Amino acid sequence: MNASFRDIQTLGLVIRNRRKQAGIRIDDAAALCGISVSTLSAIENGARPARIDTILLVVSKLGMNLQIRDE
Repeated sequence: MNASFRDIQTLGLVIRNRRKQAGIRIDDAAALCGISVSTLSAIENGARPARIDTILLVVSKLGMNLQIRDE
């Protein structure tokens, strides 16, 4: 899956969609990542800023990676 985003809300939607496509419940995904359900929910909803290392962990555990490229 390729996705482009410019804000944290869109990134959260990409993460949520990937988790759901994989058939993983949010509590199971949070446990897999070693974070709380509320933290993962906040990331997926773009509700509050998350540390980049936490976002990278979630992305990695869901089998994705982030790429940065010039526009």
